[in-house]
Amino acid sequence: FLLSSWLLAAPITAALRLAGFRRMTAALRLLPRSSSPSQRIDAGRGDLLVRRAFRWSLARWSARDSDGCLPRSMVQYSVHALRGDAVRLRIGIAPEHRDGFEAHAWVEDRDAPRSDIDHAAIFELEPR
Repeated sequence: FLLSSWLLAAPITAALRLAGFRRMTAALRLLPRSSSPSQRIDAGRGDLLVRRAFRWSLARWSARDSDGCLPRSMVQYSVHALRGDAVRLRIGIAPEHRDGFEAHAWVEDRDAPRSDIDHAAIFELEPR
C-alpha cells in the first residue's frame, strides 16, 4: 500500500493540477477493481500510509496548498480501489469556519463512516 501510494503521489497530484477535478474524478471512476482483494487495509491505516508516502515523494510540495487533502485522498482512493477495498472518496464543507467555509477531502470505509470528520459531504465517489 505504501509503495503504491508513493508511486501514484506525484502523477496524480500533477494530473489534478493539469486536468482539473472533473477530469480526475472521471478517471478515478474508470479504475479497475480487483476481484480478489488482498489483506484488507482500513481507511484510517490507509490515510497514515498515504501521508507517509507523500512525505517521501516528489508530490510533497502539494502539501503547501492548504493541507493537500484532495491529492492525498485521490491517491488513497486509487490504491484502495485497485486493491478491491470497499471505500468511498468524500468531499465536504464545514460552514462554521472563520473565513466563510472550509472544504476537506477524505476516504472512508463504505460500511463505517468516519466520526472524526465534521464536514457535510457534498461529493461522493465509490468504486463501480
